[in-house]
Amino acid sequence: TGLGILYLSIGVYGYSYCVRSKNLLLQLAYFVVQISLGSLIIYLSGQTSYNALLLLPLAGHSVVLLGEPWWYMANGVLMLAYTFTVRLLTGGWDVVWVNLPIFLAGQISVLVFTQMTVGEERARREIQGLVNRLETANEQLRDYALKAEELATATERNRIAREIHDGLGHNLTALNMQIRAANAVLEKHPLKAQGFLINAERITHEALVDVRQSVSALRARANDDRPLQEQIKGITELWSDTKTEILVSAMGPTRLLSSQVMWTMFRAAQEAISNSIKYANATRIEVILDYRDPKVMEMRIV
Repeated sequence: TGLGILYLSIGVYGYSYCVRSKNLLLQLAYFVVQISLGSLIIYLSGQTSYNALLLLPLAGHSVVLLGEPWWYMANGVLMLAYTFTVRLLTGGWDVVWVNLPIFLAGQISVLVFTQMTVGEERARREIQGLVNRLETANEQLRDYALKAEELATATERNRIAREIHDGLGHNLTALNMQIRAANAVLEKHPLKAQGFLINAERITHEALVDVRQSVSALRARANDDRPLQEQIKGITELWSDTKTEILVSAMGPTRLLSSQVMWTMFRAAQEAISNSIKYANATRIEVILDYRDPKVMEMRIV
């Protein structure tokens, strides 16, 4: 009875401690002690049938506590301990050969069941860990998306501010100077004042075109699901009141482009057309979109 209490106590508390400690030497010592106590209990009880079940829980413990190849060795020692205990108890091998297959069947059943249970628990923990990692990754992706959106918004605001400063701001400054000059010479040199006013009218027209271009760019960005060719044709409408002929054509089968590529090509075409009209006094501009190479999209402005 005392040995049974000791065996159960070590089996409960000692096993729990070994699970937490992860110390191989302590785990091996646990099996040495428990196999010895179990064998001694079987020997002192004088029975080789039901008392042999005392050793079977140790087979399950070996799967949980020990990795390969240690749990193979522990179960081999467990089988040998049972064999020699029954041999000492009975004094012959006949009873050993009768009971050993039953013990082995029970031992193998415990091992298979425990391995299945441990495998399922390990898979559950891995899945839970994967779910946790995915949730963390999703949180990080959401943070990155928000930061990217904020950065894109800030970049777009800076671009618009730069365009207003460089385009509209310059035109308004020049317009103010022309009007002041006209007022200064209006009484003495009316013809000269009229020239300044004509210049002011021209500058006003350029400022209006700049504003329309900026608004058109914003609308195009909001509706960038349209083909690039259609978006560029929208630019030409801003210069319809000029003498410049603007043609847009495509070569090869058109295809959808990514939003970033589409926007970059649109802005390049917009700047090229605007600069050609403002500074080169171009009378004809042709925008050619070449889709013939399936890996490359080329835009030529001549």
